[in-house]
Amino acid sequence: MRGVNKVIIVGTVGRDPEVKTFENGEIVTFSLATNESYKDKNGNLVEKTEWHNISIGIPNICEVAKKYVKKGDIVYVEGKISSRQYEKAEFPGAKFTAHEIKVNALTLISSKQKSNDNNHNTENTVIQAENSDDDLPF
Repeated sequence: MRGVNKVIIVGTVGRDPEVKTFENGEIVTFSLATNESYKDKNGNLVEKTEWHNISIGIPNICEVAKKYVKKGDIVYVEGKISSRQYEKAEFPGAKFTAHEIKVNALTLISSKQKSNDNNHNTENTVIQAENSDDDLPF
């Protein structure tokens, strides 16, 4: 049986996107915060923030992220959970695991950034990008 690895997250961008360039393309990364609140058994409101590492390797989505996504924006992300192991120079031989969401669709839901062309607020502007490859298994 085939499994399903699909993630949908709506959250607040925690840092401006970073671009890493490689021989075969580029990767755009940023952090995304999702928040939840609930009342504990004593009736106190508890807020919890979960941080997610976002990784984009699809060229057209990279371009949208580089051009439009900024810290504080609210974005909708679709993708899959991925993990990779790496080593740190200061801890020789130790393996660390990074979990990230590899994006295949990105929608900018809300941005408080000023537009360069006519100096208006882009609040509630929807900008979408998704993988254009047809990779359906049938």
